[in-house]
Amino acid sequence: MGTRPNLRAKKDWIRRKMSYAKFIGVNYLEHYNKEHIDMSDSILFIDDSVANLGTNAPNVAVFGTVYPWNEVRDGDRCLTWDDVESLVERLENEY
Repeated sequence: MGTRPNLRAKKDWIRRKMSYAKFIGVNYLEHYNKEHIDMSDSILFIDDSVANLGTNAPNVAVFGTVYPWNEVRDGDRCLTWDDVESLVERLENEY
């Protein structure tokens, strides 16, 4: 989530570093979370806010260091982008 310039920078970073990932940017001036995004055809939805994990994705993970807005007791947490890559590889092998 972010503003247009912020989303553009995120999209560019994802393209350079994780070309296999599909980036869906959400302008926070238009939506307050990401529940409206259809994630049913994905293997993983990852976000640094627990409030955004209410999607129909078959697997979700929290990204980053634990903060009040992303505390969870169950489920996957990725602290680094290497963790994300490992989780994606694990999930791909399960499908």
